[in-house]
Amino acid sequence: MNKEQIYQLLEESFEEEQGSYLDTSPMNHLSKQDAGDPKFMLRLVSEFIGFEDDILSYLQEPAKSDIDFIENCINSHSKYSTTKWGYLRYASERIKNDSSLFIKWIKESESLHCLDFAEFSIQTNQEIQNLIKDHLETNWDLVKYCHPSMRDDITIMKKAIAHNGLNLEFASDELKKNKDFLLSAVEENKDAVKFIPSNFLELEIFVKDMIEKVNSVTNSIFELIPENLKKNKSILIKIAQKIQLGRELGGYFDKNDFQFFSEVVKKNGDFIYFASEKLRDNEELVKIAIKFGDCYLSNISERLQNDPEMVIWAIENNRPALLRSAGEIAKDDFDVIKTAVCRQGSALDWASERLRDDNEIVKLAVEEDPYALKYASERIRNDKTFVLKICEKEIHAYIYAGDSLWSDKDFALFVAPKVPNCLDHFSSKIQKDPDVLSVYYNENLN
Repeated sequence: MNKEQIYQLLEESFEEEQGSYLDTSPMNHLSKQDAGDPKFMLRLVSEFIGFEDDILSYLQEPAKSDIDFIENCINSHSKYSTTKWGYLRYASERIKNDSSLFIKWIKESESLHCLDFAEFSIQTNQEIQNLIKDHLETNWDLVKYCHPSMRDDITIMKKAIAHNGLNLEFASDELKKNKDFLLSAVEENKDAVKFIPSNFLELEIFVKDMIEKVNSVTNSIFELIPENLKKNKSILIKIAQKIQLGRELGGYFDKNDFQFFSEVVKKNGDFIYFASEKLRDNEELVKIAIKFGDCYLSNISERLQNDPEMVIWAIENNRPALLRSAGEIAKDDFDVIKTAVCRQGSALDWASERLRDDNEIVKLAVEEDPYALKYASERIRNDKTFVLKICEKEIHAYIYAGDSLWSDKDFALFVAPKVPNCLDHFSSKIQKDPDVLSVYYNENLN
């Protein structure tokens, strides 16, 4: 199969799929000579936009070393595109080691992204190093291109990891012996832990300090900690206080260990979920988890989820929003809901249907937040007298009135002069009512 036949098959595939797919299997029949023809390969790259990488994966010499061809590929993208430099991955080693080319590209593009594809020898070029230095202060990720001597400079590397902890990867071996340097990298980005030398991760004191520095312990961090330290109770407590997926710790702690859980839930209340049913039903432990660890009530025993006294205590000692995770029995308890809505009117949303239809409860809720009318029963939202009283305090709560009030003239006469563009919510009959229109336009146009 000659190159023109291959081109025709590619073109047919491209046209059939309207440019959304390209069957590159015909390229398997391309000879090395044709795959190394700069003119022909550029024709393919230019024609089949979006599939350049698929095509260039077949590239051969001499095209791989043809600088004009490579630059034509690069320049086919926007001057400001960073992806255009990806074409360099298909260039020959000769090009990737040509410092003069990279200097030219850096100056022309005002970017150093091309260095992603340079050979290491390029990075020792003094002029390139000077260009890197000129850009470092505005982009510390460029440190990966720096000469080893710069990556051994504590001042430079501290700035680099302060910008991005993952730059720890590029620090010298000598700097990676510095405990504080390592910890600062992890503090900035917990994923930097993968670049910490294993000998540090075997030290109890270092692991404790590291856990203190991270905002959460991910599975990737947990996996790097040696087994003997995972079994260390003091370390395990610190991990559990910050772990994202507690089930990963299942084999390392006793579900009935009150002392262990009492320490963990002070900072990670929801970890109580992994305790035994007995401990999840322990009022002392549950209160610690709620007050200090912000525990959701859905993570404690079903009995306590539905215990009015416990739920009231949780609301008073944490926040009304905990009502959302309470049991259905508690959500139907008058005193529980009263306690919640007096602190946060919108907590009415989590009350039972019965209590959302209770005049006293709804009255307390809207006194705290007029917009809590949204969560009241349909009956109450259609009570004109009740709704008007709310609207006297906060007129824009009218939007949560019941359906019947959108056809009520008295309600419309109250709202219309006070709220521009409100008529859209009312029935067509109300929108045409001359009395309503009169008060609406008299007030809103003046």
